[in-house]
Amino acid sequence: MAAALQQRFRRALITGGRVGIGRTLLKWLQSEGLEVRGTTRFPSPDSPELLSADFSSSAGVDAFLGEHQDWLSEVDLVILNAGSADFGFFPNQSEAGIERQLQLMLGSVIQLSRGLWPALSRKPGGACVFINSLAGQFPIPGFPVYNAAKAGLSQFVESLLVEEGQGGPQILNCCLGDFRTNFNQHVTQPIDTSKEEEKAWARIEETMSAAPDPKRLVRCLERRLQKGHSGSWKMGSAVQAFWAPLAARLLPASWMRRLVRRYYHQ
Repeated sequence: MAAALQQRFRRALITGGRVGIGRTLLKWLQSEGLEVRGTTRFPSPDSPELLSADFSSSAGVDAFLGEHQDWLSEVDLVILNAGSADFGFFPNQSEAGIERQLQLMLGSVIQLSRGLWPALSRKPGGACVFINSLAGQFPIPGFPVYNAAKAGLSQFVESLLVEEGQGGPQILNCCLGDFRTNFNQHVTQPIDTSKEEEKAWARIEETMSAAPDPKRLVRCLERRLQKGHSGSWKMGSAVQAFWAPLAARLLPASWMRRLVRRYYHQ
């Protein structure tokens, strides 16, 4: 499989490559022999493969694309993974936090896609992978803006899939449930939390601790890239990736909301 990836791809970019799933994917592609760069807001001399970038503003995206224009012009695999979240019920979400989350997880993804599309489309075999979340379909209490951004991202990628006949790279929409990473450690918490928020967060932590290893995503993504077909798929625990979508097709929306509230002790 390594030889197959090397034959198709030479240069890869992963946004959010310092920790979590992004780091796992970066190490995997390095082991496959690709020239890989990740992005981070906190560059370090110890990690020269990470490029400094701040996608929380449109100007930051433009600056990144301009500064690395020459290197990015030859990229043929892009994995858009950068993201963060502010925890807290809607009244606890700050205006600045709302704007930052929407820009980072939706606005910057659209902007980066637009800037990198010419390079990915220049020759056959380019691919753009969107690391998405099942939270766009099954909202998590305490993450209203994160949920909204991921729902918007799903519709953006579906639009790209509809337009795929107009030419362009392979498009993969990875709608993920929980994977066992340190994502929760980087979530911004409110200063004061209610008992309901505390109960929801306890369930979120419990779910994360029992989540699958992110190496499962590597194996699945490897197969999808090898096949060369565009599309969307769901990954996570059996409950998140299979039973919840099945229940959503069979049960009224009001029932699903009650099930979600009960799961998160609401």
